[in-house]
Amino acid sequence: WSVKSMANGPVAKLPKLAHPSTWEIPSLKSIDQLTVAELDTLSADLWVMSPPCQPHTRNNKTLKRDTADSRSNSFLHLIRCLEVMEKPPSYIALEN
Repeated sequence: WSVKSMANGPVAKLPKLAHPSTWEIPSLKSIDQLTVAELDTLSADLWVMSPPCQPHTRNNKTLKRDTADSRSNSFLHLIRCLEVMEKPPSYIALEN
């Protein structure tokens, strides 16, 4: 998924690579619009996450740092979801 829902549209045009008979697109929503229920239905073993680094870098001299920067919203949303999910992923790979 992408933070911007319009970027998820091209996923719908990908060829059915892994399991053509069962492959489906999880969602075209932006990450911060996914519900806990939707994330639980995926039963994902692994989440690979790469949130934007700009809000958290020392070079960011603006007032919009850390959680005040909207680029952190999708990452923070997923963290909040993890706290209440019934089926959270077993592993999270986080790259910043």
